[in-house]
Amino acid sequence: MFVKHVTVTCCVTLAFICVISGIARSEISYKIPAGFGWRSGLPFHLLEVEAVQKDLGLSAEASHLLSQWKATVSKAARAESVAIKDKVKLRGILQREQAKFQSELNLILTPKRQERLHEIDLQFEGLEALSDGAVAAALALSSEQIAAIRAIHDRMLKEEIKSVKGGRKADDLSMRDRDKLLLDVLKPEQQVEFARMKGSDFDSSGFLPYLRLKDRELEIWNVSFSPDGKRLASSRQNDIFIWDVDNGKLISRMQGHAGNITSFCFGPDAKWLISSSTDRTVKSWEVETGRSLLSHGGKHTAFNGRFIPGLGPDCIRSFALNSNGTQLAHANGNSISISMGINPLVAPFFKASELYPGGIMDPLPVWSVAFNADGKRHACGRIDGSVYLMGVGMSKKFAAATDAVLRVAYSADGQQLATASADGTVKLWSAIDGSAIASLPPHEKAARCVAFNHDSSLVVSAGEDGIVRITSPQNSSAPIELMAHQGKATAASFHPTDNRLATTGSDGLVRIWSDRGTELFVLNPPNN
Repeated sequence: MFVKHVTVTCCVTLAFICVISGIARSEISYKIPAGFGWRSGLPFHLLEVEAVQKDLGLSAEASHLLSQWKATVSKAARAESVAIKDKVKLRGILQREQAKFQSELNLILTPKRQERLHEIDLQFEGLEALSDGAVAAALALSSEQIAAIRAIHDRMLKEEIKSVKGGRKADDLSMRDRDKLLLDVLKPEQQVEFARMKGSDFDSSGFLPYLRLKDRELEIWNVSFSPDGKRLASSRQNDIFIWDVDNGKLISRMQGHAGNITSFCFGPDAKWLISSSTDRTVKSWEVETGRSLLSHGGKHTAFNGRFIPGLGPDCIRSFALNSNGTQLAHANGNSISISMGINPLVAPFFKASELYPGGIMDPLPVWSVAFNADGKRHACGRIDGSVYLMGVGMSKKFAAATDAVLRVAYSADGQQLATASADGTVKLWSAIDGSAIASLPPHEKAARCVAFNHDSSLVVSAGEDGIVRITSPQNSSAPIELMAHQGKATAASFHPTDNRLATTGSDGLVRIWSDRGTELFVLNPPNN
């Protein structure tokens, strides 16, 4: 949680002062020194700043030990510029020194100090976020405004470097000074929008309990059939439920996430399942028992990034397994990562090995991702309505909608891609070159989900208007419409071998339908 009882000396509205009052608490540098805190879950970059050391009550001896840590980490940076054989040698030395120092570090940073360090770190996710490309796009900052913001940050950085060498001068920028200059760059309406984006509704862990798109919280109840069609998984808040498809019986319940489930996938043999959550963890589970197998990440360690609702890499928003369950594509923040060699029984089962950041993709948040059938290509939908088609030797971008693409799905043969977007549109595209194929009947509100059936003869979409719509791409003028859920319909999934359909929504219920739209089961997950 942000620090209370602070003062921000900025000439802005009282509402905006309340929102950012935790940002400018003290004369703390915002700069993250290069290489500092290398491969670490804690924000060690802050420990170099004298004001932070004083805030934590660190002794002179502890500060000396921290300087040793920085020197150790600096060796990693130097290793990048030497010959390969020397690099390996230096990294070996580095790892031994890190391991040696880690025990001493744990003594310095008590649990209480670690919590305080993260609290300070959260303060820097305020006006510093104006340097984030996604935030700049969301606020529609002009090129002149972006240049002015960079100039202010550059001035702060230069003065910070001088202060480290020779002490702070009377006319140097304080963090309060910097914040006022940054605010003055924004127009009044941009200040209001940034205040709304920044928000204050973080849960006790410091993370947003919900995914958010602009000014809307997105309820993220999910549903999916297992690959063998015998089980159905549904999520509600931070629980996952496994159901028997034939009789609607509850088989198991998976509990352990501290935040809402954002995505889950069955393994190819339907014996295990992987899930992600707004708590920044990824977990693997045993399907039949609900037993937790392994966990990756944690309260402060996974998917480090900015805490801007719906914009920064606050969690994995979507992921997809390839058909044999060995690769996991996950969308978090402004990138797509591909984790190879997934094994839910062996730690670490989750390990990013290939990344598609800015340069290949524009630096805008990714909201959805899917593999094609053979796992050689994948697609992602983004907050600006664009879609990227990616794979070996392939990178194709096209505009799919006027608002965020919340779900992408491949046809069974991998030739078509369906998109569902926050502007309500549902469309079909060539998965080869991104050319338009068809526009299916839109939803009055955001289209939250889209999926093909087993032979791609039908497409289902679910929308925040509460409607689930089954459409034949060959005859889209006569869709089957189901008023499936009170409130919003958030997810839909076809059975892998027939046209039975499962849906879920904001009413918390799971419904299974026949291929003609007849309701077969209503599944009501238990509350406790």
